[in-house]
Amino acid sequence: MLDNKNNPNIQITSALANFEISKKKLQTWITNGTIPLFNEFYVKTGIEPSNMVIEFYNQGLKTKEITLASDLNNTIDASIIHHITKVKVLDNNPKSTFNVLVQQGNVDDDQLYQLDDSVYKKRTDSVYMWKQSMKAEIESATRQRIDLLKKNLNKGCIVLKDGRKGILRYVGCVSDTVTGANNDSEIWCGVEFSEAVGKNNGCINGQRYFGPVSEKHGGFFKPTSLDLINDNFENDDEL
Repeated sequence: MLDNKNNPNIQITSALANFEISKKKLQTWITNGTIPLFNEFYVKTGIEPSNMVIEFYNQGLKTKEITLASDLNNTIDASIIHHITKVKVLDNNPKSTFNVLVQQGNVDDDQLYQLDDSVYKKRTDSVYMWKQSMKAEIESATRQRIDLLKKNLNKGCIVLKDGRKGILRYVGCVSDTVTGANNDSEIWCGVEFSEAVGKNNGCINGQRYFGPVSEKHGGFFKPTSLDLINDNFENDDEL
């Protein structure tokens, strides 16, 4: 029997995508909350969150099943990560675009061996083209999200996974936590809190991005981890 505690990766399977992720990454997805978890699997598998069924397995035995409808307001215990060896992501809507593409994909897979790769990639009805269009849509939505946040600096925001409220102070690149060099490929959002509920003071690797604020009154989050709120907490003592 495999020792799940010593295995750093977890296998993720779906009809159109099979891959592995680290336990640490999956634990982060689970900790971030139900909606971010389903969104992460949507990005990876293409299954709409409203149609998605996530099944957790330990050594071939299904231990838990969640859906957005039944678990939207439930907190998933992050300790489940210690008892997972495999995750299956299913689409429970037989008429969904995803399932239609799966059926088309079976034909594509058979024909892929008969078609030149360049010819296959030019087909408009292939799984490859669908994945490319989905990737473009996600990237476009992410850019729009970042632009919106940049236009709302110094406005109120909320951390989706736990409800902490603060003020959005920075949107942009930060220095790599390992090398110290600026990582231009990732965008982070700096948030100021009125209480010591953060992880820093607006600095990363000695470089200040907002503030100065008191220690543990600042934090950095991915754009998808935050939402804007109407209230401006600039002069509010309670967040």
